[in-house]
Amino acid sequence: MIVLSVRNKESFSQSVEELSEILSTSNSEWLIAFIFVLMLVNWLTEAVKWKLLAGKITPVSFSASVLSVFTGITVSFFTPNRVGEFAGRVLHLPFKTRIKGSVASVIGSMSQLLITLIAGGLSIVFMTQTAVENENTYFSFITAVTLVALIVLIVLYFNLGNIYKWLHQIKWLKKADAYIEVLSLFNFRDLLKVAFFSIIRYAVFTFQFILLLHVFGISFGWINEAAAISMIFLVLAIIPTFAVTEVITRSSVTVYFLAQYSNAPEPVIIAASFFLWIINLAIPSVLGALSLLKIRVSKHDTKSA
Repeated sequence: MIVLSVRNKESFSQSVEELSEILSTSNSEWLIAFIFVLMLVNWLTEAVKWKLLAGKITPVSFSASVLSVFTGITVSFFTPNRVGEFAGRVLHLPFKTRIKGSVASVIGSMSQLLITLIAGGLSIVFMTQTAVENENTYFSFITAVTLVALIVLIVLYFNLGNIYKWLHQIKWLKKADAYIEVLSLFNFRDLLKVAFFSIIRYAVFTFQFILLLHVFGISFGWINEAAAISMIFLVLAIIPTFAVTEVITRSSVTVYFLAQYSNAPEPVIIAASFFLWIINLAIPSVLGALSLLKIRVSKHDTKSA
């Protein structure tokens, strides 16, 4: 198991110490600052995507979309693989539109997952070609299976309207038809826009990770780094994780893949993964907690009135 690949590492606190030491002695302050800027770009891009998705159901301002995204991050901390993100986002929508908003949020998550699977699948092909240069049959098989799977996923994503028509004919889903109908609101152009924003987010995530690896002195070629990171993201998208174990799981998966290409000590690799988690999830979740507080305060004021 991947998690067991780091069973011999020193305590996780050592990676935190390694993180502090590297940050205190590194001359990469501007690079680290840029990584934080990319965090804002990442989540603001997601806010634009959510505004597009939710806007099909009810008018949403950009500021409300930003709050929704951060609230979703906070709520998602308590669900496996952050699948509960939609529950936090729809809290900022009118009550009657929240179920439909949940369906729209799922579409956005599908788009992001699709990009992760495509990038991961292509990385599998790339890594396989590099590892088995003389095994053409094996490489061809892996490539064919991967490409067929990706094509099927892409076709399904861009045919949500037709999927709705099929679901509409299922009798026991009639009661939920008013909500499932949201699938038909997104045409090919809409889904392409959503996928475009998902690609931007994925590119930002990957670039952040590469820069962070360089800050920690881990470097083995940009193409190889991008491919390894895509594999990491792919595995993390598949393995169920909770807030309590996510840091450990992320660190384990990162060590498993990066240790094959880098001679960097495990605590350094873990520290890089830990820092990325802090920047992209821990800090935004704090902002989301503040937005949740705002919701509670507004509800309290409404009741008081």
